[in-house]
Amino acid sequence: QQQQQQQMMMMMPPYQMQQQQQQLFYGQQHLQQQQYQHQAIGMSGYQMPPPVLTRQPLGMPPMSVISGQAQYPSPPPPLQQFQEQQPLRFGVPSALESRLTPGDSNRKRDRGGIAMDDDLYSKQNKKKREQRFNNNEHYGEEIERPKSVTRTDSPRGEVTMAELKTGNKRAVGTNQSLTKAYMRLTSDPKASDIRPPAVLKKALALVEEKWKSREWTYDQLKEQLKSIRQDLTVQHAKGPLAVSAYETHARVALEHDDLAEYNQCQTVLKTLHERYINEEKFKDSRGEFAAYRLLYALIADETAKNGRQLFTEMIDLTEENIEHDFVKHALEAIVSVKGSDIVKFFKLRKIAPNYNWNLMQKHANRLRGHALLAVCSSHRPTIPVSFFTTTLGFENEEETMEYLKSDEIKAVLIEKKGETPLVDCKNTQTALL
Repeated sequence: QQQQQQQMMMMMPPYQMQQQQQQLFYGQQHLQQQQYQHQAIGMSGYQMPPPVLTRQPLGMPPMSVISGQAQYPSPPPPLQQFQEQQPLRFGVPSALESRLTPGDSNRKRDRGGIAMDDDLYSKQNKKKREQRFNNNEHYGEEIERPKSVTRTDSPRGEVTMAELKTGNKRAVGTNQSLTKAYMRLTSDPKASDIRPPAVLKKALALVEEKWKSREWTYDQLKEQLKSIRQDLTVQHAKGPLAVSAYETHARVALEHDDLAEYNQCQTVLKTLHERYINEEKFKDSRGEFAAYRLLYALIADETAKNGRQLFTEMIDLTEENIEHDFVKHALEAIVSVKGSDIVKFFKLRKIAPNYNWNLMQKHANRLRGHALLAVCSSHRPTIPVSFFTTTLGFENEEETMEYLKSDEIKAVLIEKKGETPLVDCKNTQTALL
C-alpha cells in the first residue's frame, strides 16, 4: 500500500501532492495521539499528553506559501537568455572581465596574464605568426644576428636572452670569445654571456684541434664542450652544429671512460639523429652511435635490477642501423656476453671499430674472472700462463702476470728460472672462491 501511495503521489500535480502530504501528516499525528492515550506512565495511571508539533516536517513547503500569503521565487532564466543579457567572451561573462584583466581592456598579454583582447585572432596577428614560422622553417640552424645589442638598448641595463626573444623572432647571443668557462645557470642568461652559432662553430673547431693534438687535458675539454652545449641549448639551436658538438663530446667522454657525460650526450643525440634521419652525411654517425647505445645498454642492464634498456634499444633499431658494420659488431659482442662465449668476445674486442673497444672493456675484467675460475675448476694440476694470455685477450705475458697477481685475483703461481710460469689450478680455485 505504501508503494502504491508513493507511485500515485509521483503522478499527482504539485498542488495535489501538497494536499496529500498534509493529510498523511495530520492523519499520522492523530494515530500517534490515539496510541499515547492507552500508554499509562507512573503508578497513578497518569496519561501522557498528546505530542506538540514544534517544527515543520521535512519536505513540506513553508506555511506562508500554503496559506497563499507568499509565493516561490521565479526560476532563473535559461542559459541562452543569460548569454543574451551578458555575452560570454572566451567563456567568461563580460561582467567578470574587468576582474580578470586589470587596467585597460585592450592591454596586450603579459607574463602570466590572461589575454582578453579582441585583436588576439585578428588578421594582422595571424600574418605575423605566419611570417615568424615561415622564416624559421629550418629552426635552429646557424644564422648571424642582424643587430648587436648593447646595454643602452635595454631599459633595465644588460639585456637578457628572454628579453631578446620577446622583442625579436629569435634570441641570439653576442659574446665573441672562443673559450668560456662553464657556469650552471641559475637565472635568465645575459646576451653578452652567450655566444652566437657562428662563434660556437669556431669554438668547436678549436676544441677538436686541441683534442687531437693532446694539448688540453680532459677536464679542459669537458669544460669547453659543456659550455658550447649550454650556449646551443639556450638559443634552441638544433642544427648540424648541435649534432657535431654532441658527437664530439660523446667521443671524448668515451675515450676517457666518462660514461656519465657520454650518457647525457647520447640521450640528446638520439633525438637529433632522428631529426636528420634522411640526411646522408649523418649516416655513418647514426650507425656508430647506435652501436654505442647497444653496448652501453648492456652495461646498464648488468648494474641495474631488472634492466630493460637493451631491449628498448634493440626495438628502436632501424633497417639502416642493422646493416651498419658497427651495429653488427655490437650485436655479435652482446651475443657472446649473453652466451658466455669468452673466447669469441675477446676476438671481437681486438677488431672493435672506433670506441666499441672502450665499452667492451667494461665487461673484460668480469668475464676474465669467470673464465679463470672455470678453467681452474676443470684442469689439474697446472696451466701455463701463456694459455691465459691468448685466451683472455691480453697483449703480452707481462700484462697477464700483472692481472694474475692483482688483489682481485691473487692467483697462485709457480715460477722457476728458465721455465714458463705456471698457474696452480687447485690453490687458485680456492683463492677465487
